[in-house]
Order: sequence, then C-alpha cells, then structure tokens
Amino acid sequence: MALDKLLLFFSNANEDNCIADNYVEIFNRLKTFYLEEFYCPDVCGDKDCVAFGSYLYSYGGKIRDIDVSLCGVSRTGRPLHLEPKSSRIKILQNLMQQLCGEPSFLHYKYEIIPSRIPLLKMSDGENVKIDISVGGKVNAYKSHLIRILMKKFRSLRILCPLVKSIFQSRWLNDSRGGTFNSYSIVLLCMSMLQLMGYLPPLANLIYPSIPHWIRDPQSHLVPPDAKFVLDDLYSEMLTPTDRILQDFEHRCNVYLNLPAQALGTWSTGFLLGLPSKLPGSFGSVNENSSPRKLLHGFFVSLKFVLDEITDFAKEGRRIDGKYLISPLAGDVLCFSRPKPHFKPCLFVEDPFTSCTNDRGMRMRDNTCRTFGSTGTYNEVGIQFLRDSVSSVLWLLQGLENGSLRDVPFAVENGGGGGGG
Repeated sequence: MALDKLLLFFSNANEDNCIADNYVEIFNRLKTFYLEEFYCPDVCGDKDCVAFGSYLYSYGGKIRDIDVSLCGVSRTGRPLHLEPKSSRIKILQNLMQQLCGEPSFLHYKYEIIPSRIPLLKMSDGENVKIDISVGGKVNAYKSHLIRILMKKFRSLRILCPLVKSIFQSRWLNDSRGGTFNSYSIVLLCMSMLQLMGYLPPLANLIYPSIPHWIRDPQSHLVPPDAKFVLDDLYSEMLTPTDRILQDFEHRCNVYLNLPAQALGTWSTGFLLGLPSKLPGSFGSVNENSSPRKLLHGFFVSLKFVLDEITDFAKEGRRIDGKYLISPLAGDVLCFSRPKPHFKPCLFVEDPFTSCTNDRGMRMRDNTCRTFGSTGTYNEVGIQFLRDSVSSVLWLLQGLENGSLRDVPFAVENGGGGGGG
C-alpha cells in the first residue's frame, strides 16, 4: 500500500543531509558566474551568492531544486534586498540575459515571476530547477538554523518529508496557488511537534531568557527594545556571525536532556485531556519516534487547531480574529483587533524575522503563509484547508484499519504535485 511504501521510504532513508554532486557543481558554477562575470550597473559591490532552503536542510531524499539568494550593494549604497521590487526585477532580468549566453546554461528555460519576492526560475527541462531571488543572506541563516533543528530533533527530519510528500499529493504544496510553500511546511511541522511535545518552543532555543512579549497575545507590535533573532541581519546592521548558530545549537543540546513536554496552551495533550509530558527527555522521545505515530499526530493536531478556529466562527463567539501558529512561542496565539468581527484569519509565523509596517514599527504577526476565512483569487481559505486536512486524516485512518486498500501518496523522492 502506498502509505506503507511512503513510511518505509522515509524510515530507511539516509538521515544525513545529502546533496547530489551535480547540484553542488551547478550551484558553484552559478556562484562563480555571478561573482566574476555578471555585470549590472545597479550592483556596485560586496557581491555574494548563497544557497538556502532544502539545498541546506533536506533529509531523507534527493534535492529537487536549488534556492539561491543574490547579495550585494546597490548604487544607492543600500543592500540589494532592500531596494524596490522594480529594481530587483531589473537585476534578475540582467542576470537572465547574461546566463542565456553562458555555455553551461544555454539549454535552460527561464521565467521571471514578479511575485512579492521576485524570482528568476531556471529549469533544464528534466531534473534541475533553480529559483533565484535578490534576498540577502538572511534566508541562508534561517536555513542553517532549521538544519541544526533537524540534525538534533529526529522527529522533525522524519516528519517534514512525509508531510511534504502528502501535501504535494493533495495539492497543498503550491505557493503560487495559495497553499503552502516548502518553508512554511517545515514551520508547520515544527509547530505541530511542539503541540505534541516533541520539540520545545523556538524562543527557548533562541533567547538566553524568554522575552515576555513572545507569548503575549495582546501585542501586535514588537517592543522598541526587542527584536527577532535575525532582524539586524536582514537590515544588514549585523555582520553575519556563526555565534548565532553556535548558541542555538548549544541550547538544542541542553534541551535534548530535559523532560519532553508540550508547553503551549493549545497543546494536543492539554486540549484533549491527555498528559502534556511525554515519558522521557526530548532526546529519547525523538530517537524513539515512530514515523507512523508522528504523521498521525501531525494531522490530528492540525485538524484540532483548524476545527477550533472554524467552530469559534460558526458559534458566533467573539473572536477578534488573527490566529497565529507560532513556532517561536510553541503555541497558537489569538491577536485581538480594534473592531470585533467573526471571520478568522490564520497566519503561519516566520519565527526568525519580524515584518515592518508603513510607519516603521516591527509587527509581531510576521507571516510566511496567510489563510483568510473564505479565500481570494490567489489564496485558499481556512475552510478549504480544514477540509483538506480532514480528508487526509480520514484516508490515513482508513488505510490503518483496512477499510481502504490504497491511496496514491507521492513516494518518489518525497515529491508529487506542485512546488514552492
């Protein structure tokens, strides 16, 4: 049955991060071209080219694409990723035109996507896909932090490819279609594992002492004297340093020896009347984690969160409507709004950087994915997400009890339908 194949594939897969040699070679050629041959009048100095995403933290299967971020300084003296969207698109257009004349990349197909973060998409038509953005080094540091988490917490490196494979099979891994991109799937897996008690809140691993505002659902704004761990790196006020990564890894090692427990008020155990503490340390419960149990727990936890949000709205209970799935707090937070309304919005938090509003204030509800009550032309609604998750959970339970024979979940390389 396809579920057994899927579980067997990822249970037996090499748990070391593995990158095919040809991908390393392709990235190195692209980096060399950008540093030594690429010319654009809008790029004036301090050029660099860094990889991020699954290229750095993929476990249990082949890398299917390469995410690349271009770094440098513009004519205005600002970092390239802080330039207007039109300027970043112009840089990508220049790069595309010059790569088309480069022998190593002659056979590639090119497309520029003018999304919120503009992308240059490259494909050789077969196996290699490259997404290039003008994003600075912050994405690479996010990927390194995730890589450390996956290295230390086995449940996360097992669950992520499983969930991504199923999401692809059910058209839930399609960022251009309004569902999850790969980064938000990783963050969602983190959050559900936190609610299940397998992973501590990221705030416990990032900060020496946990700031009070992290778990405060009344505050939309990050206090003036506070910031997310990579905020300064995004604004280029901080020179990239391995100290952030070293401190993070050290705290991970400390927590591996502490008793495993779910600390959030929305934890699966708390809400379902089950024990919030697991038998053993974070390290032992992760080492003994079962792929089947993790997968079932993920969809039970996610369905419970979505049921609670949508049931609040159906019952007409006052919900001032922003629900934040927060890996930073290890919980689900509900932010109040000035005017009460009964249509909830669901956000998946980016735990490493805050966002800035038009008045220059850092906002707490930074998001890598947003789901409105009903959805729009370019995003799906909470109800669609709830129905999709309920459908997957029903299929999983049917396969477990034998009432269904087979469901075509994507197994090959952990991949299936859309991407992102």
